[in-house]
Amino acid sequence: MLPKYKGWVKYFFKSFLINGDDVQNMKWCFLLSGENPKLALGELKAVLKTFSAGSQLRTNSRIAISDMDLGESEIKKIQKRLALTRLSGEMLFEGRVSKMREKTLNFRWERIYKESFSVRIQELGSIETGISEREVGGLIFEALRASGVNPKVDLQNARTRIEFIISKGRFFCIRIVAEQENDFEERRQGRLPSNYPVGMHPKLSRCMVNLSGAREGSTIYDPFCGTGGILIEAALAGMKAEGSDIDENMLKLCRKNLKYLGINAKTFRMDASKIRKKYDYIVSDLPYGKSSRLSEDKHTLYSKFLKKLYRILKERAVLCINKSDYGLIRRNLNRIRIVCFFDHYIHRSLTKRIIVLER
Repeated sequence: MLPKYKGWVKYFFKSFLINGDDVQNMKWCFLLSGENPKLALGELKAVLKTFSAGSQLRTNSRIAISDMDLGESEIKKIQKRLALTRLSGEMLFEGRVSKMREKTLNFRWERIYKESFSVRIQELGSIETGISEREVGGLIFEALRASGVNPKVDLQNARTRIEFIISKGRFFCIRIVAEQENDFEERRQGRLPSNYPVGMHPKLSRCMVNLSGAREGSTIYDPFCGTGGILIEAALAGMKAEGSDIDENMLKLCRKNLKYLGINAKTFRMDASKIRKKYDYIVSDLPYGKSSRLSEDKHTLYSKFLKKLYRILKERAVLCINKSDYGLIRRNLNRIRIVCFFDHYIHRSLTKRIIVLER
């Protein structure tokens, strides 16, 4: 290849072909979970950074949109890792709801159509548009026929899945690339061999792992691992998992769950205030309340652990606490800064606060 063409070819592949996917001028759209959109957005931004993608997102209610130099294969990996994002896809077009019929009819559907299609409309909020899925599907069908395509509708297993999301007077038309898998419920308390009353939901555990910003292959350490919820989600997200607990009985329960799921994670008995090994990422649901087996009173335990945290943390920690204990945490932080925090409602008498910390 002649030297003068090398730069142009490099630019071509960067701009047009990423892992075999055409990403020229693509916008990617993410539909966040309605249970905690603020936490879902924080998780999404953290995961996008691990893929070396810019995390500047334009948002509308539960919709996050970004121009990212990524292909479909990366988007599928991102969606698989996320806990609080419902679906991911290519943004086709958007606009005011009053223009939805017109834009749908004028879009070049033959560009993205493959074998069959389905249409779904999701309205965020109480505003009704008066536009049905049947009507929109008919517009797409006619547009495809006009372009010379013989379209097929398949409501069960369509190759081309179109989602119209209505939010705050605007619509967003998305070609779905990946949707959330529902296997989190299979790992919740009551479904695993070993359970404990204060166990965290797998979605929240995965979200905390993602907020750490750890990349695949990194090591995540949980110094209060309990029955292993965070270790399980870290391992399933592609990280190396290590955990410890001062209670040997809890470690036995943890190892039983890990074995049941076929997960290889290092576990050992250790007082969290006596850890010496340094870790890039530490993620933990700190023990609290009467149901937790504390080796000493909570104030003493937190104080000792947080003073030790600076010595063993290399990059980032994510800690989950009772919201009412936030002042206790702030008073005992030693040369570690709070990057951000998110509140997550559990029930009437308990709201958890997830804190992201950095050296």
